[in-house]
Amino acid sequence: NCNEVIDVLKSCISIYEPFNGIIKLYAVKLGEYIKENEIQYNKEDAKQELIQLVEVLKLKARELIESGNMEQAKLVLEQIIKCMPSDEEAKEILTMIQ
Repeated sequence: NCNEVIDVLKSCISIYEPFNGIIKLYAVKLGEYIKENEIQYNKEDAKQELIQLVEVLKLKARELIESGNMEQAKLVLEQIIKCMPSDEEAKEILTMIQ
């Protein structure tokens, strides 16, 4: 349901500080869309949303690495791993830059 999706998105807040506003806005708009269209959202749907968000954050981590900002990249990767412990790619990238 909608609450499950919102809970997953809330768990992503603080992964990368500049994205917090975007994530919050996305959660609100998604919740409104789901309610307006009476869409049944389940945990699998929420997981797919989380996977998409993690992919965007990994791209941001790569950009930070390329710009030489290793400390910020480490923070983003550590938060990705905290949010989605099964993400082996994030773990590999983190290992490479440590």
